[in-house]
Amino acid sequence: MYATVEDMVERFTETQIMRLSDPSNHAAEAIDRDRVEVALRDATALINDYARRYYQVPLTPLSGDQLDDSIIRSTCQLARHDLAQSDHTEPSEEMEKAVKKVMGWLEAIGKRLIELNCVAAPTQNVDGGAGPRHSDRSDPLEADGLRG
Repeated sequence: MYATVEDMVERFTETQIMRLSDPSNHAAEAIDRDRVEVALRDATALINDYARRYYQVPLTPLSGDQLDDSIIRSTCQLARHDLAQSDHTEPSEEMEKAVKKVMGWLEAIGKRLIELNCVAAPTQNVDGGAGPRHSDRSDPLEADGLRG
């Protein structure tokens, strides 16, 4: 996963994550970590779906440090939106805007308009090479083929 429950709490407050993780219990006193982790795994999988064409997944930073904050933030935004969709709650307008922004970011990654500082996917040579090709067919522009 690209983010943790603690990342969610840091970005959105413990109270909000507590309420979103157990929306049927308005008096919840603890975060339902399992439910939050499921939402984080789902968000990670969505990010991987967009990134896998150009990057090795799970995403690994080139420098060996930690992931870019944009990846962590986007994972948290997607997970929060997912948690807010239940029988008892719906995502707020703020959450909808945040997810729309994340989806635009993911589409830009998928179109290679944004490059991540992550290990590239291994290249696959499908056609056997990009070298010169030879044919046993005659050249259609030879003198015998040009009749007037």
